[in-house]
Amino acid sequence: LTDSCKDEQAFLQRHYPSLASRCGSRYLARTLSRLLMHHIRDCLPELKTRVTVLTAQYQSRLNSYGQPVEDHSATLLQIVTKFAADYCNTIEGTARHIQTSEL
Repeated sequence: LTDSCKDEQAFLQRHYPSLASRCGSRYLARTLSRLLMHHIRDCLPELKTRVTVLTAQYQSRLNSYGQPVEDHSATLLQIVTKFAADYCNTIEGTARHIQTSEL
């Protein structure tokens, strides 16, 4: 890799001496790196603000759902038990709110 860079630089010096300092892979790498760093520097504050705002919004939404589930097994058992009871009440006709679309 270094031999090819040296050959490239020698070729540019020999054929285009006035442009050799602004041409070639090394110059391209430095230029692109500088442009990337400037772009990151310019975009980073906006991205940080956006992430902070979105985090606050979703944390607020998450907090509005109630307390976090502590015992997943107990919660799952409660959900299944309630579903079974509601299902039995619907079949027996004792349910308070029967959805006719679910029959």
